Formats: sequence, structure tokens, C-alpha cells
Amino acid sequence: MARMQRILFASDFSKASAKAFATTVTLAKATHAEMMILHVLVPFTPLVPGQLEAYAAGTSTDLGWLREQMVLTRERGYAMGH
Repeated sequence: MARMQRILFASDFSKASAKAFATTVTLAKATHAEMMILHVLVPFTPLVPGQLEAYAAGTSTDLGWLREQMVLTRERGYAMGH
């Protein structure tokens, strides 16, 4: 059987994704695979008038926040030994 060379971890950086991250790191370590992280966004569908504007005003589109999440995730991976 062919060995995995790369593993893609897609995350919205929520707390719920932490267990999946740990599992991905463990799998990457066990197979000596390269691990790549992809930030994903959940699609939003407004249900009532004005909801889209309220959502957009409260959404973090700040690239600084995204960079911070990527750094924190990378550090967690290094701390786990990958």
C-alpha cells in the first residue's frame, strides 16, 4: 500500500476543530507525512432583512486575526511534535 505523503487539515479555527487537529497531527507523525492547514469559512445565508448587514459588521475579516490563528495552530502542531 502507498504511504501518505501529504495530509490536508481544513479548519475554521473553532474550538470544535481542536480534536480533529490533534488526530491529524498524530496521523501525520505516524506516517511521516507533510501536514498542510487550510482555513475554511462557513457559508452564511441571511434569514431576515438586515441580518446580512449585522453579520458582516460582526465578522472577523481582519487578516491579523487569521494570521494569529495560523500561528497558534502551527505552534500547537510543533508542541505536539510535528
